Amino acid sequence: MLARNSTFAYKGKATDISEIGRKLGAQYVVEGSFRRAADTIRITAQLIDARTGNHVWAQTYERTEGTSSPLKIQNEIARLIGVAIGGPVGAIAKVELERSRSKAPTELSTFECALQTFQFMREPFATGVARRARVCAEAVVKGEPTNGLAWTLLARVLMTQRWWGTGLDGLEADDVGKRAYLVSRAVEAANRGVDLAPGSVIAHFALFSAYYLTCQPERMRIEAERVLALNPNDAALLGIMGNNIAYAGLWDLGVQLAQKGLDLAGPNAPRWWWWVIAKDHYRKGEYQQALDYFRRSYVEQSWMDHLHLVYTLPYLGKAEEARAEIPILMKLKPNISIQEADRVYSMFCFDRDFRDKMTTALRRAGLREEGE
Repeated sequence: MLARNSTFAYKGKATDISEIGRKLGAQYVVEGSFRRAADTIRITAQLIDARTGNHVWAQTYERTEGTSSPLKIQNEIARLIGVAIGGPVGAIAKVELERSRSKAPTELSTFECALQTFQFMREPFATGVARRARVCAEAVVKGEPTNGLAWTLLARVLMTQRWWGTGLDGLEADDVGKRAYLVSRAVEAANRGVDLAPGSVIAHFALFSAYYLTCQPERMRIEAERVLALNPNDAALLGIMGNNIAYAGLWDLGVQLAQKGLDLAGPNAPRWWWWVIAKDHYRKGEYQQALDYFRRSYVEQSWMDHLHLVYTLPYLGKAEEARAEIPILMKLKPNISIQEADRVYSMFCFDRDFRDKMTTALRRAGLREEGE
């Protein structure tokens, strides 16, 4: 981020963007235009990679001036642009992640490893992404043991592997109990991250997640408030925190946070962020609404998305459709059973009522009681 007086000198001048970037020491440049027609304000912004001159993102925003003051419109659009190009799901992160793909995971910088870690959080079932994130996280901690961000990244990777088993070998990949040892390692790493970087949003987010690992909703709430005080508009953090804190029992707050994250991220939002909306309807007995949102979040390669259908369809009188999903579910997760589903949801802090509702539907669909 450069000061206004550093960039104002180039206003209205037909200067090559790459040259501006070199002179200012900036890797990316945002340029745009402001137009008013009658009572409509149109703002166009685009992001340019100053190293290559390539346009990597562009968006046009229109607002009616009569519904808000020009200053409020300006502030709103500036916030939306910041969300679109910054943060772990923004345009810059996408470019830098792609640029780093040719590097070995042990050669990634802490920043590049952070991008890899957030990709794993967005794609928790991608084995290659998981392994790359774990290797780079271990490497940055070893290389920079006093770097709070490095410990935070390791904590996040360990947590995601604890929940999903992605990138692990043997029984650890499929057995919730076999990877329980990751909890203490993740909690330790998260606390190290906060100790070394007490003002870091990402560090407090990792500590929030550590409390989720141990199902402590009130401590989760405290850390969520700290994250929001430091950065209230990070879509990636809002989407994840919303899901997690709801599953731990604070449903109204969780849905609110997740919805804000979804609104901010727009089409960039990972589909699984919709899970909390669907599961909130499900726990209330609003099964058609739950199914609609599960359909919205559906990813063919995700075993969890198939499980959602198996335990929702029976309550809509569609047990046969649910039964047809079971072979696909078992192909994606061979050890799945009613018992295993209950263990997974218990790990994610769902209460007994939710789990009983789920297991009852799984029995109606014909899923086996125990794994082989």
